[in-house]
Amino acid sequence: MADYINVKIKKQIIVDTVTTASSTQLIATGAGFQLNGVVAGDVVYNITDPEFSTVVTVVDENTITLNASSTGFSLSDDFVIMSPTLTEDYFIKINSITRATIENVGGLTRIALALRVGGSLIKSLGLI
Repeated sequence: MADYINVKIKKQIIVDTVTTASSTQLIATGAGFQLNGVVAGDVVYNITDPEFSTVVTVVDENTITLNASSTGFSLSDDFVIMSPTLTEDYFIKINSITRATIENVGGLTRIALALRVGGSLIKSLGLI
């Protein structure tokens, strides 16, 4: 495994897109918040407008309420919901990394990697 690095990243529960804009709730029709196990305390990252929020309540399959410090979500914002306690292991081949950025964002470490896989350039974002 000398050619690989092991990166532990917060477990992603849902990656989806906002279907209704709201300043206090995240609404994504068909997201399946309850079905996918989203719970109070999970971390929400707005990919489109970089900001972290915390789930306060799961209202139903399509709606969650966010903490008061959130500025809200706009229509078509992409987001990811992560567990604050569960992690996943990612093994990344060292010679496939073309660029890496590591920074502290809202108390979490954000890792952005540009990887070359089979000739194609892909980007990966993870929070640890």
